[in-house]
Amino acid sequence: MDRVAISFCVSVAKLEILNGFPPSWSDNTRVKSLTLIFSDGSKQTHPLYDNVATLQEVVLEPTWTSSIRFVVDSVYPGRRAHAPGINEIKVYCCK
Repeated sequence: MDRVAISFCVSVAKLEILNGFPPSWSDNTRVKSLTLIFSDGSKQTHPLYDNVATLQEVVLEPTWTSSIRFVVDSVYPGRRAHAPGINEIKVYCCK
């Protein structure tokens, strides 16, 4: 999945992201930089840190949107798996 679809337009101000897969964290590739594309076509690029089992807060320029597309720009290498993974995404918004 590369997109979060929201059933109505909301103002998104923050995300929390758990980067990689904690049980085998160093074996898996993790996201280093991520571009978010909103339903109006606007984009925001954010770095992610290489921390195991820590939700990272990504503060956004508040944006009204009905979807968010996630594009991986760069990765931290894993020892075995080469496809990057994000374990959890929390979207903070208000109607």
